[in-house]
Amino acid sequence: MVISNNNFHIGNSAEFNSFMKSYYGWFFKIFENTKTVTGAVINMNWLP
Repeated sequence: MVISNNNFHIGNSAEFNSFMKSYYGWFFKIFENTKTVTGAVINMNWLP
């Protein structure tokens, strides 16, 4: 998905570096979103 959306040609070293930056940014965002959702679940009132 990262490759096709940004039209990267990973055989080129400059584009491979751009791809890696995009991939790590995407991966970090997943981690941040998981942390946010987990925090929201922990703070919910689960008792009736």
